[in-house]
Amino acid sequence: MPPLRDYERTNARQWDESTVGDPTEDLNLPIRNDPLRQQPQPQPQPPAPQTPRGEPARYPAPSRNPPLPNGRVPPERPQSSAPRVESPRKAKSSFAKPEGLVTTRKAITRQLDAQKAEYEQLYLGDPHGDVQLAAIGHYAWPNKYSTPAQLFGTRLEDLDYIRKTFKVWIRWDANLESLQASSPRNLNAQQNVTEAIVAIRQSYHNAKARKISASPLFIMVPPTTAAIQSVVRPKKNEGVVTLELTGGRLSTPGQRDWESKRALMLEQNQKKFRDHLVDRLLAVATMKGWMRMRVHFGHLNLTKYPPEFAKGECNFQGFLKVLDNPRAQASAVFDRKLPDPTSVMKLKQKIIDMSSYTGTFCTLNGDVWGTENVSFQDTMCFFFRNSQNIDVRIEADIDRSTEGEYQIGTIRHFLNNARNKFIEIFSIDVEKKIDWALEVITDNTIREPDSSWRELVEGSVTAKTRQRKDSLGLLYPGITPQGPWGIEVETVVLRSVIKYRLKNSGYVIEICVYRSWQRRDTAGEPTVQASVSMYHGAWDDETVSIEGTTNVRNWDANLSQFFNEGTEETHGIEGFLREVTVIQDLLRTP
Repeated sequence: MPPLRDYERTNARQWDESTVGDPTEDLNLPIRNDPLRQQPQPQPQPPAPQTPRGEPARYPAPSRNPPLPNGRVPPERPQSSAPRVESPRKAKSSFAKPEGLVTTRKAITRQLDAQKAEYEQLYLGDPHGDVQLAAIGHYAWPNKYSTPAQLFGTRLEDLDYIRKTFKVWIRWDANLESLQASSPRNLNAQQNVTEAIVAIRQSYHNAKARKISASPLFIMVPPTTAAIQSVVRPKKNEGVVTLELTGGRLSTPGQRDWESKRALMLEQNQKKFRDHLVDRLLAVATMKGWMRMRVHFGHLNLTKYPPEFAKGECNFQGFLKVLDNPRAQASAVFDRKLPDPTSVMKLKQKIIDMSSYTGTFCTLNGDVWGTENVSFQDTMCFFFRNSQNIDVRIEADIDRSTEGEYQIGTIRHFLNNARNKFIEIFSIDVEKKIDWALEVITDNTIREPDSSWRELVEGSVTAKTRQRKDSLGLLYPGITPQGPWGIEVETVVLRSVIKYRLKNSGYVIEICVYRSWQRRDTAGEPTVQASVSMYHGAWDDETVSIEGTTNVRNWDANLSQFFNEGTEETHGIEGFLREVTVIQDLLRTP
């Protein structure tokens, strides 16, 4: 065994002294020792041994252990052969992280943006006392039943875009009962105030248009001479009320009389449709928010009607009086979900066949060649109530990467499940048994959604999401809602949409398949429903949101902005109604 080194002898001596000391020494120690609060007194150490001349100096290794409460140094722990583990937490630097290199152009742009933002903020409050006003204008408040604060907010914040655009101050003048716009001294002061007053007037009409509620129009399509019978009566089937013709065919003179009346009724229906649509669209033209106009095919369900109609005592003219009954109109519900979901798959195949043989349909854009190659686009929807017990709807597009993996696309948040309807026109066709409704709606977008909502969406679809197949034979992403469990999801819907275009007119046919689950549990088979809608790209262009701008909607009395696309024979409302009939006939035939 090699001889002990000097520092090993020292450690051994300290070990002996710490273990073979006075046994009464520990009796004077306190029961509870706090080594952090006690300051041990330094103990005299023996002098270090002298190193013989000519040998290298040896120093004892410093002790790694804190001293004991009695002032003694504990023995050294044996050296571990395991590698020393460094703490993953790095020491924070007291210096700020320097900003990366910035080009001169970017620096100038930042400076200009900051100056612009600061300059615009000047007009969101009141003018300073030393500001000289060069121009002042007033907009006399035209409404005695509402105040500017009720329409534009307590601070008139809905008019902030006017303040920033025209560099004016806007405030309520209680003495003159008007909104005052004022501009500081500059070259365009008078012009800015004049244009600001015009913009305030537009904003007022926009707010007023938002309060317009839909007054539905009901149009009854007269049956053909071959189909007309003497009685129109309701027929209940699993809670759904449909209409049927019964009572026997008309006599030969009655058929001739009906033929002449039918032509007049068709002409009157077209005029009623045109007048109502023009009147309502021009009424909401001043609204600057997002709108959407669509035609939905489905079924009008009458839930309340006079007793004589229930007994089957109404002819066609009597049924027209039933439709004019306010009680029947208020209780009428249009169901856009088709009774048989497989009918949309048959319609899809008919469109593909007609595009090949007659060229009636084509793809929506040039990215896809051939209607048979058009695929469904998926969107998942969550319906729940937030912490304030307000209904919320979240829609998230599901995209496919180049590798075929699913990923989340655009996410949209809306208040209230029921959308605001400004226009409703119902067309009832007792012969074809396919009704349709034209609607103009708007949504209440949530501008500042809760962060937890995004977690709910992003946790539902990942790159590992697998495909599933529904009862129609369609593949869809198997979504699995995760995210925060504090959100009480009421319904989960996966919507798949495929679109085709009528070649001559440009109208778009939209086939939708809905798969719904209750709560978050999407493991089971979904409830499958389907619908068919129709619209034109020009409709979306004309109803895009223009909020925060001074743009206006210049719609004329002929609605040429909506119905003058495509070929000459499809122009106008007459051409639109003919295209609607084409889709009705395709849905009607097996």
